[in-house]
Order: sequence, then C-alpha cells, then structure tokens
Amino acid sequence: MLPQLKYPADLRSLIFVAIAYFLLFFPLLHPIPNYLTLIWITASSFLCFIGGAINHNHKHLPIFENPKINHLFNIILTLCLGRSATEIVVPHNYNHHLYRGSENDWINPQLAGTGLGIIRLPRYIVQSLINIAKRKRTSEAQTECISILNKTNNLTLLGNRQQATGNREKRFSAQKNVFANMRCSPQTLPDDEQQSLQREKLTLRLFILILIILSGWKFLIFTLIPWAVGIASLLGINLLQHEGCQPKSRYQNSRNFTSPLGNWLLFNNGYHTIHHLRPTLHWTLLPAAHERIVQPHIDAQLEVRSILKYLLFDYFFQHSPFANSKTLTSPDNLVAEITPKSNG
Repeated sequence: MLPQLKYPADLRSLIFVAIAYFLLFFPLLHPIPNYLTLIWITASSFLCFIGGAINHNHKHLPIFENPKINHLFNIILTLCLGRSATEIVVPHNYNHHLYRGSENDWINPQLAGTGLGIIRLPRYIVQSLINIAKRKRTSEAQTECISILNKTNNLTLLGNRQQATGNREKRFSAQKNVFANMRCSPQTLPDDEQQSLQREKLTLRLFILILIILSGWKFLIFTLIPWAVGIASLLGINLLQHEGCQPKSRYQNSRNFTSPLGNWLLFNNGYHTIHHLRPTLHWTLLPAAHERIVQPHIDAQLEVRSILKYLLFDYFFQHSPFANSKTLTSPDNLVAEITPKSNG
C-alpha cells in the first residue's frame, strides 16, 4: 500500500520517477542494442529533466503526508537526479524566489551575457553553476533567519508545510516584509532539511562508487550523461523564463510556456508567474490560478505556447532581449525588490 499522498495526482510523479530509474540503470545490468544507445540516452536525459521538475514541486510542497516518507523520497529523487534533492532549497526557494532574476539572484539572467541566444544559453548554464558554487561557499550560515522564518509560521518560500488557514496573498506579503527587515541572508536550512541533505549526499556518493565498480564505463554513458543534461536543462529553462522580464514587477517577472503537452510532461512548471506568486500551490492548481490571477495583467509577450518554437524561432538566433524589456507594460504592478539589510 502506497503512503498517503497529499494530492492523488502525484501518483503520476512517482510513475515518472520509476520510469527514470529504469532508463538510468537498466543498461548497467543488461546490454541494450547499439542502435538504441543514442535514443536511450536522450530519453534518460529527458526523464532526468522531468525528475528535476518533480523535485522542484516536492521541495515547495512535499508529496507525502508523512515527513519521514518525504525524506526517503528525497533520497530516491537524489539518485534520479545525480545531485542532492534538498540542495536546491537555498539557491532556489530562499534566493531565487526572493530576487527572481534581479542582480542578487544567484542564477540571474545577466550571467548569460550578450550575443545570440544559442551562445547565451550554454554560457548561462556554465556561469550559473559556477556562481551557485561560489555563493554557497562564501555565504555564512545565518540561523537567525530561519528562526525568524519559523517564528512567523510563514513558510511560503520554503514550502515545507502546507498552511491550513489564512489568505495566501497576505502570507506572501508578510514573508517579504520579514526578509526585508532581517539583518542577514536566508541561507541556512532547518535542522531536518540539513540532516536530509547530508543523508542524500552520503547515499549518492556510495551509490556512484558502487555503480562505477560494477558497471565501469556504462555508468558514464547511461547514467552520468543524463544526470548532467538534466541539471543543465533545469538551469537553461530558468533563463528562458526570466531573461528580458522585469524582476520587480508583480506580473511581468516571468515568461510562461502554456503548451498543454509540455505542461503535462513537466507538471505545469510552464506556469511560472503564478508559481512565483503562490510557491506552495500544488502543480495541478496552477493552470486555473494562472488564468484567474495572472492572465488579466500579464503582457502578451510573456505568454508563449511552445517552448521549442520559442527556442528555434525567437531565441537561438536573436540577440539579448534586455533591450526589449522596457516594452513590457507593468506600470501599476511594480513591487519593491527585497534587499535584506547588511550587518553594521
């Protein structure tokens, strides 16, 4: 019997993770025909990308009712992704959702530089990985931030618990005020998340060591490459969702990809603006919330149906869209950027 899911729709999340496991590890145990190798690696890479979307949703709103099962699922996701599942919380939940593409965002679009999109995109992926590693290394742990966060009983950004009562909009505003008045940066995980992070890292290291010993080069081809492509794809889509947008705007801060098929595969991660407004809203509720809350206000340029069409015809061979960002209409929807006060 399956542990209780908060939302029955997340059975699909579990099925996709199971498929990813099969694609990643079956070739290590059983040979596959050579003519299938490239197709297999491509499918595995895409499933790792989907796994990243599932993990993203899980870290905002845990899938299971039981916290212990959620921590176990963190480990399962870690082996699917090739990186700690909890590792995204600080750069994504704490940092990206606070600054959403502005200069203080560790993965801000400016890291892509200038030039054609086909050059900016890979440059951004590399620079983002470097910047995240550098910022995490230099950031001092600030337990005061988590203490304040917990005292407010407002976990909108972290999303570790689903709030039972209260207006989500008011909670989001309250969260911003908390961070705006803090004299530190929110860069410390709560104890349970920190422990989960350490378990995930240890499990992953042992797992990799065992796979290398048992399968050798097959691990590099059938597992390591899809892991790397999955991570790169997640970073790349963040650039597409935020480059040329207005970080300080309530509704114009993100680009949305609304294809039904794409959102079915990626668990509605294309609806990015509403996700920034309501980070703990379950992915099944995002399309309706986008239509009700975002569509009446968002610039038409930030609603794109197909991400593949956007890449091929509007992005790869176009120069930086920053020059066009001023054309976005959001004069009544600008909000002040939240900049925590520095010590001293």
